[in-house]
Amino acid sequence: MKHSDFQIGTEFFTASGKWRCTDVGTHVIVAISLEPREMVRQWTDAKGVQV
Repeated sequence: MKHSDFQIGTEFFTASGKWRCTDVGTHVIVAISLEPREMVRQWTDAKGVQV
């Protein structure tokens, strides 16, 4: 894609999934992923041991 192809709010696909453009700068395109993500929480105690 060319820089001029991006507009805020438009969605596009890459090899890693679907994205939505959130900002178009002079040199940088900012986008957020629209794919589901797995969230993992890791808890450690004061000594850094996983609990």
